Amino acid sequence: MWLIVAAVAVVVLLGWAYVTAKNERTRLVTTRLIIAVPDLPDALDGFTLAFVSDLHTGMLYVPNETLMQAIEDVEPDLLALGGDYAAGKLRLQPATALVEVLAARWQTVAIAGNTEHYFPWGLDGLAERLATLNGRLLRNEVWQTTRNGATVQVMGLDSPVARAMDVDAALAQANQAADLRIGLVHSPQAWQETGRMGAHLVLCGHTHGGQVRFPGLEALVTHMTYPRKLASGLFALQRSTKLWMKRLASHWDVLDASGPIAADTRSGPLLYVSRGVGVSRPKMRLLCPPELVAVEFVRTADSQGTDRDGRDKGADP
Repeated sequence: MWLIVAAVAVVVLLGWAYVTAKNERTRLVTTRLIIAVPDLPDALDGFTLAFVSDLHTGMLYVPNETLMQAIEDVEPDLLALGGDYAAGKLRLQPATALVEVLAARWQTVAIAGNTEHYFPWGLDGLAERLATLNGRLLRNEVWQTTRNGATVQVMGLDSPVARAMDVDAALAQANQAADLRIGLVHSPQAWQETGRMGAHLVLCGHTHGGQVRFPGLEALVTHMTYPRKLASGLFALQRSTKLWMKRLASHWDVLDASGPIAADTRSGPLLYVSRGVGVSRPKMRLLCPPELVAVEFVRTADSQGTDRDGRDKGADP
């Protein structure tokens, strides 16, 4: 009798997980970060960036209209795209069209992911099309803009997964005196280069957060060979006898946050790993919904690693 009850319970649980995971891939969540940068000029206090990674058009179940409205709600000064735009060769045209629609609506900087190299995309053509709109494709390059005399710099690295990343080439163009410095790289595989990039905040994706999660655990599948905790969340680069990443907000902290997550760059260069928007196989998400990242840069923020209601987000080496 108990075996029958247990078997039924397992079937019901698996059915719930399957339905939930299939539905969750459509539920876009906006994660809000407040990043304090010491000596940030008045002109950049409140500068806002929206970060979208891993669209995987063809396996993108968030409706385009939902994505557009979520970005609109952020009211970004700059939109950053983190690579992996298409889910396959047959999806290159609609993926290109979506990227162009985004770049036409918001000032946009974009980088290449691993899929742009695998298919391949014809990145030179994409760069030309973006340039005719309001965008720029950065491949180990630096883009800079000014706002009332203050300087914002974005360093975009090519995909480390495709072994196309060249930090030295990007650094040769960099202005380390820029008032606000943002780094983009597709994968957290490049985490050890965070300090060399000279950015206040580095944004990446690639991992999809693990896509399928179980309560309280690290991601089972991360598509990477570095620390499993880097599958998603907010981190600060630390230097002691060796480099390591201090966790400021884990995957679960981010999902549980009742308000923006605040951190200070005085604790070291920051890294945020996004769960991305689309999926890969398996074509589902469980306790790991699609994510739009909204970053507001300010002079001062609430206590490091806390959300707005003041709860401690903890850290681990």
